[in-house]
Amino acid sequence: MLRRLAALFACLALIPAPPAQADSSDIDAAARGVVRVIIVEKDGDQLVPISHGTGFAVAAERVVTNSHVVEAADDITVRLTDKREYKANGGDYSHRRRYHNSALLVMPTETATPRARRRTPGR
Repeated sequence: MLRRLAALFACLALIPAPPAQADSSDIDAAARGVVRVIIVEKDGDQLVPISHGTGFAVAAERVVTNSHVVEAADDITVRLTDKREYKANGGDYSHRRRYHNSALLVMPTETATPRARRRTPGR
């Protein structure tokens, strides 16, 4: 009996799951919260981009990115999807890269970074 149940479960495990369905408005909302993090260096009077990464907005003035992107940065710029750019301060980041590798960047409060918001049915 146990062998038959095990065989049945093994056969069921081989049946592929249907692909997940995502609503396009949910995908658009999530995309608005994605930002580019640009690391620049001063060369005389000019700012020269030296590295970049991505992040996502978690509040109007806060962005989460990977700590290895910003840990050695002098100047950090956050570029929104609409091409607006803002200077950011490295608010806090994890020194224990093996476990966390995340950094919290803080921008001026007036930036109003778009965030992903869960869609409420009927609204």
